[in-house]
Amino acid sequence: MCRVLEATRGLCLPLPPGYNTVLSVLAVRCLPHHGFLQYVDHGVLQLTETLVTRLMADLDNSEANEKLKFSILKRLPEPVDQRVHHVWDHPVTSAIISRDYVRSVRSQAKPEEMK
Repeated sequence: MCRVLEATRGLCLPLPPGYNTVLSVLAVRCLPHHGFLQYVDHGVLQLTETLVTRLMADLDNSEANEKLKFSILKRLPEPVDQRVHHVWDHPVTSAIISRDYVRSVRSQAKPEEMK
């Protein structure tokens, strides 16, 4: 994985669309969870919206998979994070969605309405 990415960077060639998603799906299936997360932390693998949406739908809610899902959600950039939370039916994501909604309502309300 690392050599393919280094070669494309060295030649200044763009990767085909969806390559990072396919590579990450393969890594999640073949590597131990902590190994996959280390590759993500070091920038070898990129978390795309397609990948995270697919993982949230495909993985069951066993304890190990829930830990992986939480770890992935913590590593997501903010814009992708907001679009992905609705996919996973879990109390934590429901709380995050409701908190974001309250923030948006408060920001739209006038100061005299807040009293």
